[in-house]
Amino acid sequence: METKKCPKCGAEIPVEMSFCLHCMERTDGVLEIKRKAVLSRKFVIVAAAAFALLLTAVIVLIILLKGSGANNKPEPSDTTEASAETTTETPTESIQTETTAQNVPDTQAQTAETSQTAENSTFTTSRKAADDSKNNDSEETESAIDTELSEDEEQPVAPQEQPGVDAEEVQENKPQPHEEAQNSEPAAADFEEVFTQRMNSWGASHVLADTLSFDGNSCTVTSNVGTDKVNCTVTANADMTEYTLTIEPATDYTRYSTSVYIPDIVNEMTAFVLDYRMSSSTRTDIANLFADFGAEGHFSENTLSCDITTQAHNSGAYPITVNCSITE
Repeated sequence: METKKCPKCGAEIPVEMSFCLHCMERTDGVLEIKRKAVLSRKFVIVAAAAFALLLTAVIVLIILLKGSGANNKPEPSDTTEASAETTTETPTESIQTETTAQNVPDTQAQTAETSQTAENSTFTTSRKAADDSKNNDSEETESAIDTELSEDEEQPVAPQEQPGVDAEEVQENKPQPHEEAQNSEPAAADFEEVFTQRMNSWGASHVLADTLSFDGNSCTVTSNVGTDKVNCTVTANADMTEYTLTIEPATDYTRYSTSVYIPDIVNEMTAFVLDYRMSSSTRTDIANLFADFGAEGHFSENTLSCDITTQAHNSGAYPITVNCSITE
């Protein structure tokens, strides 16, 4: 006889048994009995009442619509009956009347078109007459102006003589052309054109040309300082005799030898803006300022004067401000 174990107590029981003889546990799973859903009596009553109300409302609405339609139906009058009899007795007259009614709109349309054509012709004639009159007036005005100009040209204007002043003295006091040219102010130089031309003729430069951006007499550019980079902002006056240069690290982690690169960058900007090349001794003095961890310094040679300010012990992580000018 085949046996199986009870899932609860583990006792051996026959295979065909659905209950364990020891613990009375079911061995063939839990028997689920599904209960059929039954609508509640209250729900059925409410649904029936609602349906009855809806049906009553529809019936009442249909009755009202039929009643209003019957009241609005026109009653046949004696005039209508007489007209119907007349129309029945004389179909030929009715046909003639319809034909006449159809021809009336065509006649009105032709009349409107004729009137519109007449108005257009009148407007065209009036406009042409106005244009002709305007052209004639213009020709007469031009002729009068030409006559006045010819009379003015024929009559030379005599120079006005001031009492007590000779003509020779007036001629001497008159400014000469070369004196006027000297007194006139020189035109302002194009900062972008001059800066770019001088930079291109410099040769090897720390300036990255593809980063140049101009705005009036100011420009921004990135310069190469070894493996790192710095952002430079240059602002010059109108005649390009002085400028202010600001050198800032490109990132918070920028580090470079200021004593090596700052003298070269200042020398380049001085050449690009002021057209002046610093001597090697001045560049050495600027290098010593940063080598000694200085915060400011004044440098001058010939007509050049420069002031440099920064934060002490600047190893490339702080901004630098340079002010340079040329004096005549």
